[in-house]
Amino acid sequence: MIYPSIPQSFWDGTCFDAYRRMGAHPAAGDKGEAGWQFILFAPGARAVSVCLGGPDGPHPFEHSTDLPMTKDNAGFWRAWTAGPQEGDCYQYRITGAD
Repeated sequence: MIYPSIPQSFWDGTCFDAYRRMGAHPAAGDKGEAGWQFILFAPGARAVSVCLGGPDGPHPFEHSTDLPMTKDNAGFWRAWTAGPQEGDCYQYRITGAD
């Protein structure tokens, strides 16, 4: 997988388009398969996972599938999956340092 680079402006606090790199975006997997890339900046978190729910409904995450994310040295958590479809709901489950 190719991860988008994070510009210096993110670290300077002057980045106004971080949404282009973080969140959920269509991305090809290692073998070219279609899927979604999730990126979140949470340097103090102990663990993060993406909870994949259905498209709509009163409780879209009631029976969610958790996708564990991996953390890099800069504090970015990343995951890729071929499961979700455009319009599906997702949320992050974050375990803090405390």
